[in-house]
Amino acid sequence: MAVRMPLCSALNLFMLTPIAANSSRRTMPVQLARSATLRASFGTVRQTNLNRRLVAAKLQYSRTVCMAANINSVQPMEASGLLEAGYTYLDVRSEGEFQAGHVEGAINIPWMFMTPTGMDPNPDFLAQVAKEIPNKDSQVVLGCKSGKRSMMASCAMAEQGYSEIINMEGGFDMWQGTGLPSVK
Repeated sequence: MAVRMPLCSALNLFMLTPIAANSSRRTMPVQLARSATLRASFGTVRQTNLNRRLVAAKLQYSRTVCMAANINSVQPMEASGLLEAGYTYLDVRSEGEFQAGHVEGAINIPWMFMTPTGMDPNPDFLAQVAKEIPNKDSQVVLGCKSGKRSMMASCAMAEQGYSEIINMEGGFDMWQGTGLPSVK
């Protein structure tokens, strides 16, 4: 008997599925892998490539899921107008990205963390959101670097009952590119 779960729950489960750091599958000749340096660097490159493919698969999956959840997206100029009208800006970039520059008044809750092997999901994201934004009717604009992580975070928040969520397309890169103000 198949177990059924909401699509966003499946996405969250997929997001939290660990990737094995060492795989038994070899993709290079054994004689090259004998060098500890080559082995270590190959493992890092291979892990990074696995993470990139996994993130790409998650993104494609999240696009499908979020279309079903009816998440609205706006350009940075529209998002700026919404913030002036009282919306809260939730920045889901990593803490380092946030510290390098962000929208004034933004709340930072990372959707994913940067690690030496790539991006790893924040397992406490929804709990942190519930703590910072307890009212599920709050009007929230979500943004990240390019709009991809914020779309995944929007979907997860919508599943938790947040009803006034808007994703900012193009993320902080486009925000800065349009000349909108930011702070450090």
